[in-house]
Amino acid sequence: MQLTDSQIAAIARDFYLNGLNIEELSHKYDLSRYLIAKSLKDARDKQIVQISINDDDMRRNSELEYYFRQIFDLKEAYILRKGSTKTEDAEILSRFVANKLQHMLREVNNVGLTWGTTSMDIIQNFQHENLPNLTFVQLLGIATETGHRKNPLAQTAAYKFNASFQELPAPLYCANPLTIQYLKQEPMFINLKKYYNNLDMLLTGLGTFQSIEENKDLSMQYSSDLFKNIDTSKIAGFILGRPYTVEGKILDNLEPYICGIDLAELAKVPVRFIVEKSQFKSTAVLGALNSGLITHLAITEGIANRILQKIGTTSALHK
Repeated sequence: MQLTDSQIAAIARDFYLNGLNIEELSHKYDLSRYLIAKSLKDARDKQIVQISINDDDMRRNSELEYYFRQIFDLKEAYILRKGSTKTEDAEILSRFVANKLQHMLREVNNVGLTWGTTSMDIIQNFQHENLPNLTFVQLLGIATETGHRKNPLAQTAAYKFNASFQELPAPLYCANPLTIQYLKQEPMFINLKKYYNNLDMLLTGLGTFQSIEENKDLSMQYSSDLFKNIDTSKIAGFILGRPYTVEGKILDNLEPYICGIDLAELAKVPVRFIVEKSQFKSTAVLGALNSGLITHLAITEGIANRILQKIGTTSALHK
């Protein structure tokens, strides 16, 4: 009897992801144990299933992690040692975070996402799993002219887990604060607010003012209104659309112009997981850490060392 690739994939999914043993699979698919075992071998031979040994935990720098947890009052810090190249470091961090999050997602119901290359890379590293009680929630509107890698990710993540999603079809910023007030009266937004107030965790990266300047629409059409009362030279980074200083002060002048979760709702989320791969954003990471908005952090050793240099720690911790 010759099984199709889709049948082989279904058997492999039940074996590797759902934990059914060969005898259980034999009963479920009404096949002999020999055919079940053969289909599992065929799944590997045809690369329907690809097995890898995850040794990323071995790359963790426990000394740096302990220091960051203590000095910045984090619930958890993940700092991975340097690899051969920066590209390798970024790939390993995405895979490592995806693995950690996949375990965490089994214990939660509502997860907030924004958009961005870092979050997309993590989502692409998720393994398909059946978590129908899980809902991914879009936390902010979408900035214009960001490219396909910065599209809303709630639907993409939901597909990985046979989960639900809630999207926010609106811009990130509105030049007229009244537009935000009216939008929040819409049934769509009222429904989203229920999720914002019941989030178990959120995942996001960090932005910079340079990304605003490089976005033609934001720079030409919105910057003059949004940043007229903000000294942009003091902006260390952006977290969920909000600029902040390196000391961690949120420049809340922008709050009335932001479409999405508000600052009070954000601060109530139990797990606020920030991931950053770029060493050029070390100042942004430091400011975000000083803001107190981060509970979980994942960065490379290179970023951690730059932060240590900025706050004047001893070189012993850099090793």
